[in-house]
Amino acid sequence: MADYPFVFPPYRHQLREFELHRDDEARALLWQMRSGKTKAVIDTACYNARYRELDGVLVIAPNGVHVNWIIRELPKHHWREVPHCKMVWNAVKARNVSWREAFAHFKASNKLAWFAVNCDAFQTKVGKQAVAEFLKSRKRVLLVVDESHEFGTPGAKRTRAVRALESKTAMRRILSGTAVDESPLKAFSQYEILSKGALGFTRYQDFKDRYAVEEEKRNWKTKRTYKVISEYVNQEELRERMAQWSSVVLREDCDDMPELIRAARPFEMLPEQRKVFDNLVDGMMQRLESGEHVSPSDGGALVIRLQQVSSGYVVDEDGDIHQLVKPELNPRLEALRAELILARGKTIIWCRFREEIRLVTELLRRMGRNFVEYHGGTKADERSDAIDAFQNDPSVTEFVGQPRAGGQGLDLSAGDDIVWFSHTFSAIERKQADERATQLGGRRIGVADLVALGTPDERILEKQEEKAQTADYLSGRGLKNFLRSMENV
Repeated sequence: MADYPFVFPPYRHQLREFELHRDDEARALLWQMRSGKTKAVIDTACYNARYRELDGVLVIAPNGVHVNWIIRELPKHHWREVPHCKMVWNAVKARNVSWREAFAHFKASNKLAWFAVNCDAFQTKVGKQAVAEFLKSRKRVLLVVDESHEFGTPGAKRTRAVRALESKTAMRRILSGTAVDESPLKAFSQYEILSKGALGFTRYQDFKDRYAVEEEKRNWKTKRTYKVISEYVNQEELRERMAQWSSVVLREDCDDMPELIRAARPFEMLPEQRKVFDNLVDGMMQRLESGEHVSPSDGGALVIRLQQVSSGYVVDEDGDIHQLVKPELNPRLEALRAELILARGKTIIWCRFREEIRLVTELLRRMGRNFVEYHGGTKADERSDAIDAFQNDPSVTEFVGQPRAGGQGLDLSAGDDIVWFSHTFSAIERKQADERATQLGGRRIGVADLVALGTPDERILEKQEEKAQTADYLSGRGLKNFLRSMENV
């Protein structure tokens, strides 16, 4: 390990993957959420760039997750000795001349080039064209498909487009903690990304016939017959075929990792949110530029409003709430839904505002989840029942609470994951809330921060990491610098 310039030393499971498989053309990292898949891939890419002439990495991931690779993971883990450049696909900006010029400069670079693209890009002509241009500009490319279960449907348009990249890339990695949760048949198209016929079949129907039994049913109303899967068979054989390409890591296997394993899930606001957000920022900037004194309370009120806009709603002067986007289109809710799909056990969801709790619980109902609430409006006699249900009832999978109400003194050690739907300024409040799930110790707990790009989410988390005071942040120069940073997003 000393021979390689890792920014941070790998954990044991990461080092094992690196030492045994860094030269492999194709690998499936079926590692549980927040067990360090991203670092493992970055180290592999840097090694191959330094020793095996790799000159490009194409990252395909769900919307928001693709941005996280570029703005957070690369600065944290990329080897300093390996020069690199990076760019994020943006469907809106891609039509602008300035973006096309930047993309042309990016493609011409002789550094290791990282191009991050969201899954939806493969449903558009311009997205597929940008990927084709990038691949044409490089000689040896590593393809990384993060959360590869998104491509588990063989006939989907974007799945076919991504599978076609197998022959155009020198190395391939698929990453997922839930590759075959819904059905073992989901493995086929994901492993086809690694290598054609990776699981022994080149046609999906042949694969399906081998590992599933179908029975014919009849719709008596339409008089038509249709087939449904009645059982899965030959699963031991399928497991052995998957194992040839795969590494599996569970968080409980990683005893050298910290108890709390943090990661961000960034997302972008919709245009209607951004318009309201920018108007609020511009209004305050005009006040500051005019020399008007802005108190900390005024600054705090503005930041609260900006947080609420990033969650999809505004509160008017009369206290009435107005939704800026439909719940099914709300990007913060969509980010939460993605986290919950990946979660393997019970999840604690912290929300700063009551309206967010309402939005979250409505989402959970739509998902058919059984949950409990714990916030300022929860009656005293209901609070202990909520905790008991979360701790002891296997059917209760989510605890939705406010950190100020439930973040101190409670035993929520049944929780396997924590999601911060929105964020508190108090580092102490945050720390206490995180510790609720680790009270009994000895377990790896995943902590996900939902982060709206270009909003107070980023600044709050930065300040908490630095353990900084927030007084200047909410007034005077601190507020002014914050607003200017918003203008540059």
